[in-house]
Amino acid sequence: MSLKDYLEDHIGFLVTCFLFLMLESFLLLLLGVEISMVVMLGCVWAILFIGYFVLSFHRKEKRMKELEQMLNQLDQKYLLHEVMGSGGNSEEQFYRYLLRMGNKSMLEHVSGIERTRKDYQEYIEQWVHEIKTPIAAMKLWAENQEGKKKREAYTQLERIEHYVEQALFYARSENVEKDFCIQKMDIKEVVQEALLQCKYLCTSNGIHVDIPEESYWIRSDEKWIVFLLNQLIENAVKYRRSDIDSTLSIFIVEKDDEVELHVKDNGIGICANDIASIFEKGFTGENGRNANRHATGIGLYLCKKLCHDLGIDIDVVSSLMQGCDMILSFPSYNSVREL
Repeated sequence: MSLKDYLEDHIGFLVTCFLFLMLESFLLLLLGVEISMVVMLGCVWAILFIGYFVLSFHRKEKRMKELEQMLNQLDQKYLLHEVMGSGGNSEEQFYRYLLRMGNKSMLEHVSGIERTRKDYQEYIEQWVHEIKTPIAAMKLWAENQEGKKKREAYTQLERIEHYVEQALFYARSENVEKDFCIQKMDIKEVVQEALLQCKYLCTSNGIHVDIPEESYWIRSDEKWIVFLLNQLIENAVKYRRSDIDSTLSIFIVEKDDEVELHVKDNGIGICANDIASIFEKGFTGENGRNANRHATGIGLYLCKKLCHDLGIDIDVVSSLMQGCDMILSFPSYNSVREL
């Protein structure tokens, strides 16, 4: 608070004091007091008043700086009223009371939201658990089918399982790190597991897949890396080109301090204007409007969030009608392991 602001806040009080001083001087003159004495008394009153006013200003300014310093030192700034102390004038005590009541209301509101979110998460997790039973039953039914009907049934079941895992991750996305199990693993084996879960999705859509020939060690969570790869593989299938033979190449590039896992297709690609936004929640871009009108813009958003939580970098190299190369960069654990 500046002195100017303080003066503006107390302008009414200052005008009242000035009028009182003028009235007092006028009454003293009427009573026959010498004008020199009246002037002297006026100066004394003015000096005392100005001194008190300046002292009050500096006291308030000092207290405001103390409170600002307290606030800056707090991690949870909404607890300021708890460290202000019980002293201070009546005005400060009133503001402390208002802060306490406001924070209490805020905490009750946040607690209600957290309970609602927890209930939603528990419902989704229970739903995922329950939905796996009919999926397993449908797989048994599909096993008894033959030819094209069997492939189509398994393809749709694979997609359902991917969407179920996506819903589970989305529900847990705020604290998914509690489910992490970081361990040493072989990228090639993880890629093979992901492709096994997308086997019918790729074969029924005529996707030729190339997989890594060498094995590389990394440290991460196998379950969630498979989930990541499933999302990227399904995107490659969704946005394939119908005028050429579709291929999906998954290969590894080893660098000095990291290992890059590339998931590269020869599909319709991504236009230059959309590349910067593809990891944003709900963004579907030109491909979502034209090639796949059922796109939700959730898959790559979840991939980006999961990569951030796992400490992995994800990037994309693409141009329209020239395919798409999704790159996962892992911190290097060891160099090539001989097969």
